[in-house]
Formats: sequence, structure tokens, C-alpha cells
Amino acid sequence: MPLPNRWNPAYIFQQRDKILPELKWQSRNAVHSMARWAARVGVPITENERRLAALRDKHHGQRAFVIGNGPSLRIADLDRLKDEITFACNKIYLAFDETDWRPTYYGADDALMFQHSFPTIREVRGPVKLFPSYALRYAERVDDAVYFRHAYHDFYPDLPRFSLDASRRVYGGNTVVYTLLQFALYMGIREIYLLGVDFSYTTPKQRVGGDEEQVFSLYRVGEEKNHFHKEYLRPGDLMYTPNT
Repeated sequence: MPLPNRWNPAYIFQQRDKILPELKWQSRNAVHSMARWAARVGVPITENERRLAALRDKHHGQRAFVIGNGPSLRIADLDRLKDEITFACNKIYLAFDETDWRPTYYGADDALMFQHSFPTIREVRGPVKLFPSYALRYAERVDDAVYFRHAYHDFYPDLPRFSLDASRRVYGGNTVVYTLLQFALYMGIREIYLLGVDFSYTTPKQRVGGDEEQVFSLYRVGEEKNHFHKEYLRPGDLMYTPNT
């Protein structure tokens, strides 16, 4: 009787380049789960959990701007926000050559961002970075990031859940802006302005993967029309279905 693949030494050796990274990720995830449990009972045992706990009510009663990357965003407007609390995301760094402004917090929770843009993300300096723990599946840990549990569930066609305690979990909502809104409330902010958060998209014609309902599909970009910078996505780049 042949051995199942999971117990077959020859198969395991053959697939080692896939199996070992997955085991490393699962081990890290188990450590993160233990650390989150300890933090919930009031004993943050890791530096990451202490930093995450320190963000609770840090900006109690203040206002903040959550900045998207839509075509309505004007780089010239960003310098007007230098004295404000700001949350920005993804490829906002494309604006940095044209403005002295830097966000207070920077977030990314898209697997494509970590797979294709991590070398640039890692070099962003100034803001506190907010990354989901699953980012460690694709890229090494960075010292200026706070990692959190990103709980994504299949909510479509219903509305996603919304967390008021980012130290426990942050719910996915098909846009990193949804993540940043949950962090803003966790930090005690009660007056929030959205800038560059557009609700209209041009979906590329070339679909290359995803589900049959095209709710969460992958497309290859032709011409960039959906973001504030002409080089945000270049021809041939991949993007997920925008879901507003």
C-alpha cells in the first residue's frame, strides 16, 4: 500500500521548496496567535503586541484624514495636511517626490502589494506602518511596522463586519481604506475625513483568474485610469476586482 503524500519522504523532499516556507509561516502564525491571546488577558508578551496596545485611544477625540489613491487625489493638497493626523496606503509613496507631507500612519493589506512592491514599502520612512500578520507569508518582518490579525470572511453580498478593537482583529472590507477606518476608531479618533477615496473604477478587460462570479477576480491592467498617479499601475500589472 503506497504512503500518502504527506508521509512520503520522497514526495516531501521533492516538494521541500513549497513545504518548508509554509511550515515556517504556520509556525510564525501560531506564535502570533499565542501573543494575541496573552495580550487579550492583559499580558502583552511581545514588543509588537505592546505597540499595538499603545495605539488604543492614542488620539482620543481628535480628527484625522484617511487618504485613498483615487484619481480625485491632488498631490498639491497633501502639503495642507502636514499638521494633521493622516492615514495613507499602498502606493501613496509615489507622491513623496512632489510633497514634504508624510502620513502619520501607512497601511497595506493587499497580497499583491507585498508580493510585488515590498522592497519599496520597506523603505518608506516616517509613518508607523500597519500590516496584517499574513504579510509575513510574503515578506520579512520590518521594524517600523505593527502587525495585526486581519480577519477576512466571505461577506459578499452582505456588508463586512467592523472592528472597534484592532488589538484583537481587523475585518477585511475589500479595500485597505476599510482597515484604516477601523484603526482610526481604535485610536480614539471620532472625526474622519476621506480624501481621494473614489467610488468609480474602470475594470480592465483581460481577466486572468478569480472566482466565477467575478466578485474577487484578478485582471491584467491595460491603461492606468483608476489612481492619482499615471505610474500607479503599469500595463501588464495585476489588480483585483474593485468592490465598492
